[in-house]
Amino acid sequence: MTRSTYGRAIVVLAALLPGASTPLMAASGKADASEKARDEAKAKDEAEKRRNDRDKPVKAQKAEAAEAAPAPTPPPTPPPRQWAVTNATMPRSISVIGQAGAPDTGLPPGQSLLVGFDAPNASGVTEFSSGNVITAAGSIGGVRAAPAGNVSIYRSLGAGGQSTFDFSGWTKGAPLASFSFEWGSIDGYNFVDFLNRRGETVWTMAGSDFPQFNGDQAAAITNQRLLISFQREADVAAVRMRSKGAAFEFDKLAGAAATGTVPEPASWLMMIIGFGFVGFGLRRKRNRAVSA
Repeated sequence: MTRSTYGRAIVVLAALLPGASTPLMAASGKADASEKARDEAKAKDEAEKRRNDRDKPVKAQKAEAAEAAPAPTPPPTPPPRQWAVTNATMPRSISVIGQAGAPDTGLPPGQSLLVGFDAPNASGVTEFSSGNVITAAGSIGGVRAAPAGNVSIYRSLGAGGQSTFDFSGWTKGAPLASFSFEWGSIDGYNFVDFLNRRGETVWTMAGSDFPQFNGDQAAAITNQRLLISFQREADVAAVRMRSKGAAFEFDKLAGAAATGTVPEPASWLMMIIGFGFVGFGLRRKRNRAVSA
């Protein structure tokens, strides 16, 4: 045996020995590992497909339920804190703004307290009341209820009761520019008459003119401060509160006088007569001068 043949034989024998490694065997091992990885990936994909197939009906049911379910109800809109009162009979010379209370929001800027039942009325304010009229604090079920948040003395009018407040002495003959008051537990059978300086009713405001008038004793929308503004031609000088049921509760009447003084009708008449006498006197004087 030659030396080269002897070497090749040794190589062949070495390959046949246990644990021997050759490039061919290494390549074969890599192929086996790659095939195993592919098998594992395939098995994983098949498992994922089976899981999706199993979950598909559940997902479909959830989607259908979501579509069928009603939309969530939005929270209720809170009632407005301020609004304008409109009435077909209201003259253009009067405007009314309601300000939600519970408790009272206080006097509007520029107004003075004229009637607060804890103390005497402002100087020049006169009052006349008749019928079922109570001035007290607190509440009595079925009789009267204090305006929400009001712990002071207030006025309550039962069925047939009325109170008239004349402000012409306080304004020194001028009409009111604005008026406000705290109105508790508004009822549809409560009424407010606005009177001119001749005592005539200019307009009547009713509890039913408001968004809610069910006599709720706690709600802000039924316990308000009403701000009423007057143009000069309205000539309002007095306010009359009255009720056809139990009860009409109110407190803290306030107002502002119009600037400048509008002459009373009688004053207008006297002025016209005076101008007539002046004109008559000038005419007689001119006639005398012509005669001379």
